[in-house]
Amino acid sequence: MRLTFDIELTSDDLGDESVSEMVDTIMAQVTEMYTNREISYPVEIAVERSGIGAEGTDNVYAAQTLAGWTNAKFRLDRTPEDFQGKEPERIFDELLAINRDYMTNGKLDGQIDDALSQKGEEGAIEWAKERFGPSWNEKRFAAIEGDVRERLIDQGREMLRYELSRMEQVVLLRIHDQCWKDHLLEMDHLKTAIMQRPMGGDQTHPQSQYAIEGREYFDEMWARIRERVVDVILKVCMGGSPQQGPPAAPGQPAGPRPAMTTTHADATNTTFAGADEDQRAAMKAQGSSGKAETIRREQPKVGRNDPCPCGSGKKYKQCHGKR
Repeated sequence: MRLTFDIELTSDDLGDESVSEMVDTIMAQVTEMYTNREISYPVEIAVERSGIGAEGTDNVYAAQTLAGWTNAKFRLDRTPEDFQGKEPERIFDELLAINRDYMTNGKLDGQIDDALSQKGEEGAIEWAKERFGPSWNEKRFAAIEGDVRERLIDQGREMLRYELSRMEQVVLLRIHDQCWKDHLLEMDHLKTAIMQRPMGGDQTHPQSQYAIEGREYFDEMWARIRERVVDVILKVCMGGSPQQGPPAAPGQPAGPRPAMTTTHADATNTTFAGADEDQRAAMKAQGSSGKAETIRREQPKVGRNDPCPCGSGKKYKQCHGKR
């Protein structure tokens, strides 16, 4: 629990519970932590991307970016002046409270109920498409079971946790891609190993062996995927925001990013004509001069008919000079 979920448990917390009761206790705590992370992660990413902390709270561009995100997410009328001069921690707490009101205190449900009562189902759906913006998913809306209200609430929650959903999708795709490539490499090794096995006796046909053991490898791949996905997502979700968050939501106001510096040497010439200059610059950076040094022979060259330098008394061509 501590390593996977960052949850501290003792034997007293579980007491004399059965296995199923322990699972329920653990799942309840994990669900509570994940729900809290659904609320806090989008705010963390918004504050981090705005640069309000790195650039300073008086930076008008950072405050403008954060105000644009807040207005697009919660339909408020915040201005950059509302964020300027405040501590980043205070800004985070304010936005966190707003997101919590929407997700857990019923503010989102109230807006959807108002739209349904005033506009009807069709009108509420059109309102939701405009209100939820890029997070609206037509296929998801059609696939979810339940009445229109439940499906609209689901779409609204996806809007509120949009940044977390994007991060989870990136993690899922990358882990699937890497595990699949590892599985293909394992199958190549398995094929080579089966080809080298001796035939005879009651051994299964090589093709059947490949199919049977390949199925085991395939099941192991899915087990690794499940384990890695849960581990990575929960560590990112429970352990704080990553250094670089998921892609910004479409339509989110763009602002200047925190200044970044690199230590890579600049390429002075990008054409073939300037290749020598770049090479000399690289050699100089490594402690070498740009001019190549001529290699000179320190000992006189031995002729083919001269005595061999090894002292054998033979001619060089009949001793160490043989090819």
